[in-house]
Amino acid sequence: LEIVPDKTDLVLVHDGVRPLVTPELIELCVARASDVGAAMAAVPVTDTLKAEDNGRVKYTVDRRGLWQAQTPQVAETALLKKAFARAAAEGFQGTDEASLLERIGVEVSIVPGSERNIKVTRVEDLQLAGAIYSDMHGGGKAMGVFRVGHGFDAHRLVEGRPLVLGGEVIPFDLGLLGHSDADVLVHALCDAILGAAGLGDIGRHFPDKDPAYKDVSSILLLGEVAEKITDQGFRLVNADITVIAQRPKLAPYFPAMLDNLGKALEVDRSCLNLKATTTEQLGFTGRGEGMGAHAVVSLVGTLQEPLTDR
Repeated sequence: LEIVPDKTDLVLVHDGVRPLVTPELIELCVARASDVGAAMAAVPVTDTLKAEDNGRVKYTVDRRGLWQAQTPQVAETALLKKAFARAAAEGFQGTDEASLLERIGVEVSIVPGSERNIKVTRVEDLQLAGAIYSDMHGGGKAMGVFRVGHGFDAHRLVEGRPLVLGGEVIPFDLGLLGHSDADVLVHALCDAILGAAGLGDIGRHFPDKDPAYKDVSSILLLGEVAEKITDQGFRLVNADITVIAQRPKLAPYFPAMLDNLGKALEVDRSCLNLKATTTEQLGFTGRGEGMGAHAVVSLVGTLQEPLTDR
């Protein structure tokens, strides 16, 4: 405040921990302060207030006429500098600028604030702020909006091929047939991610007729898929993948698979879940002719452009 030039008309003070303030509220506070000298955002107290002593209710506070102070708080520069100088000279420490202005006789006008203009103080406030932010920037835009995608893939089991699942080579007498390494788990995951982002499927981006992808590691393709959704303004929230296979037992290899998937997607493995199931010897998987996989993912978008523009 000391370095603000005296010729400056108004000073606006705002809490950095109130990130959801709107331009409209700021403009209203500025307009009111321009008219009367000082103004602040506030909301009326709606909860019943209790005075406490030693952990017990002492009495109920009459909430009529009580408001919860917010920011921005706006004042004419000369008034605010005078208020701070008086407080410093008298050793007074207020909890906000309005309390300093009150002490020098300045009437601070109240501008109705917003319950969304929350002060992020506790951990749970971050969760609430995230929900409010998503709602404020939703309305058909990708910013803060969840997208869910589902992927399915299946490959035939044949002799003479390694069995690759989740980027791990699994000891087995058969392997999956495909143009790449035929990693059915990763292919289902790629399709789910691409689908959630509205980017088609794995075949669109990595055609099985392209020699560049002959025997390629599907984990590498997953890394490219991750880059594609990042470019579109999305990030992975979580993924749940189920492999359908009569044999072999896959659970012992899940930790290594999760490491591979997490590195490719650049997410913590806690965001990923792997399951394996049989079909009780029913169908092509039950007969050991092939394997299948389902994947469900959720993404959150951070773009500001409408999705329809893409």
